[in-house]
Amino acid sequence: LDMLQQHPERVRAFAGMEPNFTVEGTNPGFLEWATNVSPETYPAFWADLYYRNIAPDPEHFPEFLKKMGVMWSTQPTFTKEDFAANQVPILLLSGELSDVVQPAHLAEWAAAIPETTLKSVPGYGHGFPTENPDEFLDIVGAFLREQGSGLQLSTLDDATVAKIEALVEGTMASGQVPGAAVGIVKDGELVYAKGFG
Repeated sequence: LDMLQQHPERVRAFAGMEPNFTVEGTNPGFLEWATNVSPETYPAFWADLYYRNIAPDPEHFPEFLKKMGVMWSTQPTFTKEDFAANQVPILLLSGELSDVVQPAHLAEWAAAIPETTLKSVPGYGHGFPTENPDEFLDIVGAFLREQGSGLQLSTLDDATVAKIEALVEGTMASGQVPGAAVGIVKDGELVYAKGFG
């Protein structure tokens, strides 16, 4: 959202999973939990998936979590005026079962920002991109193609795709990673995108 607001000329289209535009858009119950959670009470599955299994310093997780709490309680601070002149196509995804960002907040901002579409995702919460990466990529890919941004889920030959997917699936299995989304950029163009898990 910062890039979209500050440098819209660099963005051809934007898709976001429940981005809150203000702190007030966050569900109060989630905000209370997020700003008080400790490494001991944070769900181990999410800690491993989003930090410990991928960070070069997994022991730094408590400090990371503390900084996330500060971020959640103080950011973002956008105003509707920040996006009043928006000309970039925007897709906001809202998980039907989410307890993170308030649906009314997303609906309010989708109505206020030009060129914005709000899509509810039935049966999922805020973790939709992780829980069902294939469907997430299908939705986002279709949106980007509609905007003429040229996204092809793969422009690579079958042998190269097979090697990529074998590598990703093998890495996921050895690292016990339940899901992943992979994008490959070549010469400034997205040439491959797929969800796994």
